[in-house]
Amino acid sequence: MIKTAKKLTMIQTAIFITCTTIGNGILVLPRTITKQLHSPDGWIIVLILGISFIIISLLMLHVACKTPTKTIFQLNQMTFGKFFGRFLNILLLIYFLTLVIYQVRGLAEIIQFFLLSNTPIFVTTGVFLLVAIYHVRGGMYSISKVFAFLFPFTFFVYFCLMGASLKIFESSNLQPILEKNIFSSWTPYIDGFVYFSGFEVIFILIPFMQKTESAKKALIIGLTLPTLFYIIALICVIGAMGVSETITLTWPTISLIQSFEIQGVFFQRFDMFLLTIWIFQFFSTTTSVLNSTYIGIKTIIRSSRKNYILLTLLLVLLRNLVFTTGTINFAISIYTAMVVIFLVGTLGLSTYLTGLVISLSGIGALLGSFISPRLIKKFGVIKIMVFGPIIPSFGLLLASFAYEKMGVVLFIIGSICFFTARSIGSVARVTVQQMVVPSHIRGEVSGTMIMLTWGTIPLGALCAGVLSDFIGVQQVLMLAGIILILSNCWLLNRGILNLDDKRLNDRVVS
Repeated sequence: MIKTAKKLTMIQTAIFITCTTIGNGILVLPRTITKQLHSPDGWIIVLILGISFIIISLLMLHVACKTPTKTIFQLNQMTFGKFFGRFLNILLLIYFLTLVIYQVRGLAEIIQFFLLSNTPIFVTTGVFLLVAIYHVRGGMYSISKVFAFLFPFTFFVYFCLMGASLKIFESSNLQPILEKNIFSSWTPYIDGFVYFSGFEVIFILIPFMQKTESAKKALIIGLTLPTLFYIIALICVIGAMGVSETITLTWPTISLIQSFEIQGVFFQRFDMFLLTIWIFQFFSTTTSVLNSTYIGIKTIIRSSRKNYILLTLLLVLLRNLVFTTGTINFAISIYTAMVVIFLVGTLGLSTYLTGLVISLSGIGALLGSFISPRLIKKFGVIKIMVFGPIIPSFGLLLASFAYEKMGVVLFIIGSICFFTARSIGSVARVTVQQMVVPSHIRGEVSGTMIMLTWGTIPLGALCAGVLSDFIGVQQVLMLAGIILILSNCWLLNRGILNLDDKRLNDRVVS
């Protein structure tokens, strides 16, 4: 049962669904659908898709309403069992995260092209995501209040702009109707599916509703409004510009608003109004999907796993191990994303030589694994864990200074040192973790630590890709080297440095 002080009305739920579904679609749908059809009948396909989604969703909703206190994540685990239920939930989370990336990327492109051309994309997307995450922390009801405030402005401005565009509308551009067989290809329907994605949020909203019996009505309204928005956009754009021009425009709806003027009106750029309200909708879609992702993650991570997360983060030794390994994985992910581009683009190596250099770099991993047990036996696991990787970790920074083909040797030496540091540190950290954590909870704690530390890997790859556009590939590798060196600082803790192997065994987690 979802416990919340306030629950959603039918209207709030309908607006929630609408705001989740409408996103990038209005701006690009006229081009994508028309480009596939090469006819003005795209609005018919959107109508068919809208009706189909409503019917399919109602059938699914009929089943979901049998257990109105459960979200779709909880239903998956109840219906398909622990293993397959979690597997389906993970797929659903990946789907939601893909929607977030799609919407944020679309927003970033539009803002950079029309509004903030000199502002880096990662700044606009970062601020946008931070604001969305802040609203997610407020809960479902708070998000619905924001949507209920923004949507009327979107509705009013959008229909006023579409109405004003009728002054350049030509009905002949929409004729002849059904000249081509709209069922000859399924590609337009597949492309149109993307613009109705997000309707699944209703299966998360059911437990948050005041009256679950009104969920079907909310779903019908919530999907009818986006269908209406899309159909009007297609009709107005094609009616004003024709099929041949529409398929050549990146954002045909914005181009439509830019193509007319209203005499006697102070404002000349009416596209700014459209951009404003659609930034609202980008924000609404992103916030809703992020909220669904957050609820899914909470469902997957059971209460028992929460205890292990708290245990891992509250114990100084385990917490610093997590921070150290997470930072190292972040740096290594940056290296992995850039190394081939660096070797081929900057050093000018062939495909064969690139593979050979990367293979030679792996010597460091073998060397580190070979000498780690001997170092630990001689100096103790704590000293090796803290001080062993420090000097070799400078290898990645050294490798990033390689330049042209003469720098290949420097890159190989640096990479060997880098992988040596990684192996020494990994062996020592795993040894300490095995010594501290007793066998009856070792699997759970290890799984929790892997979940926390591997979570930085996609972030590192994402940062590498974004930063390489602004500061260059070689500079990104230098940054990775600096981060790898700084990762050693997490273990420079007085409480950890004062430990020895005997005292370490006394600190076993019970």
